[in-house]
Amino acid sequence: MTAELLGRDSGDDIARATARHGNGQCGTRLRHHQFGATSPVHGQRYRLEAAPAIGTIGFTSMLADYRRYFMPAPFYTIAVRALHYGRYGGDAEDPRLLPVYIGHPSLVRGYDIVLNAAECTLIAAPACRSSDPLVGSRALVGNLEFRMPLLRPLG
Repeated sequence: MTAELLGRDSGDDIARATARHGNGQCGTRLRHHQFGATSPVHGQRYRLEAAPAIGTIGFTSMLADYRRYFMPAPFYTIAVRALHYGRYGGDAEDPRLLPVYIGHPSLVRGYDIVLNAAECTLIAAPACRSSDPLVGSRALVGNLEFRMPLLRPLG
């Protein structure tokens, strides 16, 4: 999630200008959860990451992903998720960087009808419209799910 692709555009000179940069990343994660038949049912996990980029453009990509799973009754789970990804620094809004798109089906359900999800991802969105309200240089997504089995275990 730390590699940034540089776009090519036949438009103005700014979009065609060459940008070179290198980056590294540093992060931490915790996984303390119990799995059920298909997904976590109890516990939590998080991931924090920073990836500075230096070169002709300079910025830092930050990622924070927190998930918590509660089991209020046997076989039922409430899942909570908060995800933030953003580019910060002097060149974070540089037009040579591809925009961040949060309309991907794994992030916001149902919005992929408007845009083709195969052309847009969380980080690289070459075919996404810049006027779309789900496109930018930072993303914050929250999810709340109630999970239950279709067939309760027999016994």
